[in-house]
Amino acid sequence: KVKTIVSTVPHDDAQSVAINSKIVTYFSESTDMSEIKISSFTVNGESESALVGTINVDKYSKSGSFKPNTLFAHAKKYTATIKTGTNEKIWSFTSSSQKDETAPKLTSYPSDGEIEFPVNRSIIANFDEPLDPSTVNSESLELKVGEKIVAGVVSYVKKSISFKPSSHFNENSQYQATLIAGITDLSGNAII
Repeated sequence: KVKTIVSTVPHDDAQSVAINSKIVTYFSESTDMSEIKISSFTVNGESESALVGTINVDKYSKSGSFKPNTLFAHAKKYTATIKTGTNEKIWSFTSSSQKDETAPKLTSYPSDGEIEFPVNRSIIANFDEPLDPSTVNSESLELKVGEKIVAGVVSYVKKSISFKPSSHFNENSQYQATLIAGITDLSGNAII
């Protein structure tokens, strides 16, 4: 099946991209490393040959990422190209002059101590910036009622980690959600 490229981080024409950031593309379905060859994910600065770096494919988040071996040059325009089968996506972005050294912050979540949370709703942790898809997995968000782990599915898209329980929440019960250590942004800063 042909993989469709649905979005990129940074997006086309993004400005002030941190000089220590990864480049990520998201696919319409899971993919594997054999479908993304090193020559099919390139990043070039103006008047430069392709940057050398590491490509990672993450089936869980349906993404492919490129981490350059060096920092991006300050305030320079770059063009990224990814090819998968017959699909090709080309987009550009401009680097900033600074590293991203700030941890991603949780911007919304069911409030601590929230009452009357709907029994049929997913828990969603939203962040103020995209996360590194290779650091998010099925165990990144754990939910407990008392000491019992609640069964469910963890999913991730760009800035959000969600937990969909396998069954409705128990009424009048207290739950505790925990984000597991190791989750980072695209520059390697761990969540707070």
